[in-house]
Amino acid sequence: MDLKEYFDKNDVFNFENGMRLKEVSPGYAVYEVELTEKHLSHVGRTHAHPAVLYSLAETAGAAAVLSYGYDGYGVVGEITYIGFATSGKLRAEAKCKDLHDQETVDIRVRVYDEADNVIAKAKFTTAYTGQLFDMQ
Repeated sequence: MDLKEYFDKNDVFNFENGMRLKEVSPGYAVYEVELTEKHLSHVGRTHAHPAVLYSLAETAGAAAVLSYGYDGYGVVGEITYIGFATSGKLRAEAKCKDLHDQETVDIRVRVYDEADNVIAKAKFTTAYTGQLFDMQ
């Protein structure tokens, strides 16, 4: 099983909400979602709920870390909302270095709207378990 299949099968929350891992390579991952009514904020119902952006960013970050083959878990997450999206596709691009021989790694994520405008910037820190990532 590859990482895309793993996320489709095991990331039930994001899968059920239409979020999919679209691209992954060592230290890099792209997650996407097509906005629908269920993704809209309860405030005005005109734009994506901030939790959608956070979840998209966090999961892209996790995929980027796991792409190196070492297991870890999130310990810190921070997001800055710069803009908002009202419709279309959102894309989160995550980047990180292979630091599995250290305690933690920082992941940088940018969330884009369909017009390629950055609407959120995120930073996550993952702690390594010292184990290989098992996709079984």
